[in-house]
Amino acid sequence: MKNKHTKRPKLVGLFMALLLLQAIAKAGYYLPESSLWQGARYYNENSVYAYVEYAVYDTASANYHNTLDGLTDGFVNPGSGQYIYAYQASNLGTGLLPIAMFELLGGNPSLADGIGSQDDGFGGLIPTNNGASFIWTFTNGLFVVNEHSAFMVFSSDSGPIAGSFRLSTEYGDEPPINNPLTDVPEPATVALLAAGAWAIVIRKKDHLKNITIK
Repeated sequence: MKNKHTKRPKLVGLFMALLLLQAIAKAGYYLPESSLWQGARYYNENSVYAYVEYAVYDTASANYHNTLDGLTDGFVNPGSGQYIYAYQASNLGTGLLPIAMFELLGGNPSLADGIGSQDDGFGGLIPTNNGASFIWTFTNGLFVVNEHSAFMVFSSDSGPIAGSFRLSTEYGDEPPINNPLTDVPEPATVALLAAGAWAIVIRKKDHLKNITIK
């Protein structure tokens, strides 16, 4: 069921609607507010049930600086790009299997100049960008149900286009690509972007000091 606050901004010139769902904050956390691109979706594929929030921040905008002002645990730019792409994943499954991998699909990883992560202090989150894919692996098996959340970030000078992602419980698996009912942001050349109005999702602010889910 769609949230009643679902936004469908239209990008002039590209004739595509990007479904941006206001995050329900199932895990009790919120990404810092963004006026450029923000949303969330549930993922239920290949024995993985998770909730993923996503946002893109333009470091050149006043909104970005105002939003992150004073948030010492905010997102540190892992590179030098103008745009910071941030994703937060929470494991909501009923089984005991931890999430082992998060991968972005549909974008151009070669356009990123940095990839990083911020987890809840338990470590074991390894970001990889080999120019062909964005992959974050959880190596210590601690990303289990209702206990941990992870923030995955990268930097690029290229603005966002619609993409998707997949999650896996085992390394090396090839789970099916999720049904792209909700698109997540991926980097593309700025020339591909159309000038248009972006939806501003009004979000309740929350401190990012405590990452462990209570």
